Amino acid sequence: MKLLLKPNDIPRITSLSGNIDIDSLKPHIFTAQVTDIKRILGKDLYNKMLDDTLVDEYLTIYDDYLIYILSYYATAYFIDFAGVKVVNNGVVKMTIENAENADLKQTQILAEKYRKLAINFEGQLLAYLKTITIPEYTIENVVKKKPFNTWY
Repeated sequence: MKLLLKPNDIPRITSLSGNIDIDSLKPHIFTAQVTDIKRILGKDLYNKMLDDTLVDEYLTIYDDYLIYILSYYATAYFIDFAGVKVVNNGVVKMTIENAENADLKQTQILAEKYRKLAINFEGQLLAYLKTITIPEYTIENVVKKKPFNTWY
């Protein structure tokens, strides 16, 4: 699966450290891409954004909206899941020497702030899409669902 973000997009756009391993972020980028971006764009425009060289309105959609929406949703997913890791012998809490982990409430608040940023950019994108005409974006192609704040 092609990811719509470049490795340095999330640290450049969010407060995530640039030394986070991109392999740790990829599953969350994928999740945000197939659950949120595909929902927002609809199947046809989503596939167009994956398959084509982006020019004109498509490049505007990507540069001005998608990278932010995707970065913020992916960051929210990463924050929700980053504190634990599933390994061969079970689920373990991740710790860093000489650092204090944020408690669950702090992490949930931070993840929710990133979701709200994503939802804000999502609204801006939807408003922009109403002002342009591109064949891949029609109301019939878009899943008629409001953005969700949490799924658990």
